Amino acid sequence: MISVVPVALLVTGILAISFPATADVLVLKASGEGAVARYAVGDDLPQDTIFKLRHGEEVIVLVGKETHWFVGPGSFETQTLVSKEPALQGFRDLLNHLRAPRERRGLLGAVRGAPANPPSDHWLIDVTSDGPRCVRTDHDLVLSRGGQRPNISASIESLQTGHRHLFVWPQGAKTIPWPRLLDPGNGQTFRIGFGQVRSQITLRFLPNEVRETGEVLLWMAEQGCLLQLESLIAGL
Repeated sequence: MISVVPVALLVTGILAISFPATADVLVLKASGEGAVARYAVGDDLPQDTIFKLRHGEEVIVLVGKETHWFVGPGSFETQTLVSKEPALQGFRDLLNHLRAPRERRGLLGAVRGAPANPPSDHWLIDVTSDGPRCVRTDHDLVLSRGGQRPNISASIESLQTGHRHLFVWPQGAKTIPWPRLLDPGNGQTFRIGFGQVRSQITLRFLPNEVRETGEVLLWMAEQGCLLQLESLIAGL
C-alpha cells in the first residue's frame, strides 16, 4: 500500500551495517520535469531529506519496507517517517536494479522470439524469456506470451518431476491459465516451448507475510523477478 503523506518519520537508518551504498530514502519514481532532474531513480538520500516539489511534480520513495508518495506543490520531510528495516539482500538487489542502465532494465533475460517487456499485470508469468517468476498463491496462475500471435501448439514440462503437458495456445490470446494437470510447485523449474520460443522459468511463491508494496518490491528484487519488479514500479 502506498501512503500519501505531507510529512513523515524515520527512526532508524536503513542498513546501518557495512554496505557502501546504504540508503535511508530510496527514490523509486519521479515525474514532472523538475522532479526528474533533481531526484533520479535509484538515488539513495539521507534520512533528513526534504523533497521540495512544484505543482505537477511527484516522487515515490521507499523508506525501509514502506513506499511513500509525495505530490507537489509542497515540502515533504522524510525524517519523521516510521519504518521497518528492509532485508539487506533485497535492498542491495533493488538498488542495483534501479541503478542499472534503462535499456538493460527493459531487456532482462535470454529472450527468444519476443521482446521481454514488463507485462501490464506484474503477476503474469512471462514465458518469452528465461528466469525466475514471482507468483501469488492466492491468485490463479496465468501464462503470458504477449502480442497477437497465431494458434500454436505449446508444451510445458517440469524439470523436477518430468511431467509434461501439451496444449494449444489459441490465436490472438496473449494469456492462458496455468494447465490444471500440472502442479506449479514453489521452486520448481519448467521448460516451455511454442513456435520458435524456448524458455526456462522457475516459480517463486510470495510468502503470506509479504503484503505491503515496499515489502513486495524488496522480495521480488531478492528473488530476481526483475521484469515483474519493473512492472510493479511502473504501476506505482
